[in-house]
Amino acid sequence: MLIKGIRGSTVKQSFASWLLWLCLDFIAFSGMFLESGNWHLAGIHVALGGVITLMFWHHGQYYWSWFETLVLTLAVICTIVWLMTDNNTAVLASTGALVAASLPQMRETWLRPNGCPKKIWFIFWCANLSSVIGGDQWSISERCYPVTCLALSSTMLSIIIVKQYRAKYITSTKEIP
Repeated sequence: MLIKGIRGSTVKQSFASWLLWLCLDFIAFSGMFLESGNWHLAGIHVALGGVITLMFWHHGQYYWSWFETLVLTLAVICTIVWLMTDNNTAVLASTGALVAASLPQMRETWLRPNGCPKKIWFIFWCANLSSVIGGDQWSISERCYPVTCLALSSTMLSIIIVKQYRAKYITSTKEIP
């Protein structure tokens, strides 16, 4: 659905968020894989995020502004913290960077909710919920990433639903004489 929308230019997403998510998901995946943690969801995010990011690039659907530069700076700071600290702090730092990388997409969705596919974010939400439920133990290294991804996909779904409902409601009330 998302790939078809990118090809047809009907889906408008933040290239910066997808690129940063790809990099940060790879870092999270690597750390969890090396620690024998719950790496499966991050691995899927890396694979699919790579395909989606390349498609945005290939179809010329990208832009970069001061906001994306600010988010990149926050993500780099979190990554430096990740490299210089112990495992739990590193997980928190990389997860913080993931949240920072989500800000351009949240902004894009808030401004243009119809360009964001609700079904895709629902699929992400289901996958993230499954990862939260399916982990072995309730530790920072096992649950921080999937819980944060669940919160991010919940936020994105909420923005899409509220903005689309609001747009529909405002449009329908303007038609009443």
